[in-house]
Amino acid sequence: MKAGKDCLADPENYEARANMMWASSLAHNGLTGCGRKTQLVVHQLEHEVSGMYTQVAHGAGLAALWCSWARYVYKANINRWLQYAQNVWNVDVDFEHPEKTIETAINMQEAFYASIGMPTNLKMLGVKETDLEMLAFKCSRGKTRTLIGYKELAYDDILEVFCMAYDV
Repeated sequence: MKAGKDCLADPENYEARANMMWASSLAHNGLTGCGRKTQLVVHQLEHEVSGMYTQVAHGAGLAALWCSWARYVYKANINRWLQYAQNVWNVDVDFEHPEKTIETAINMQEAFYASIGMPTNLKMLGVKETDLEMLAFKCSRGKTRTLIGYKELAYDDILEVFCMAYDV
């Protein structure tokens, strides 16, 4: 994240660009998922968006969806999301109210996206509210497929994530 901000501030910064390329390579080569079940649910949601709205870049679609998806699924694995809050955003855990800790981290993620000029909702991408049901229908392959991740998402769940991402 630091390298991303550094690249935006100074596009000629070789070290920042090298760090971005290294991080991107690690993120996309499958190494971090070796030996583990990977969860690419947000990517599957986004593919429907950029499939229907071809002007939408994959990363922009991910940014617009990620926080709403996280808010929808985190209760299925509170401990894992607390690790995210601590390890990514250095948020102190409120053990009496762990949801507050996680929501703080998700809000920080959303603020980060905004700080680097990324969209934080589907409206910003030009997605029409009238298309949300079709996006969910396509993503669920006509209501026959569920997306498996922290929480299994069927058509109604997928539609709710799209609706949340539209109204952020």
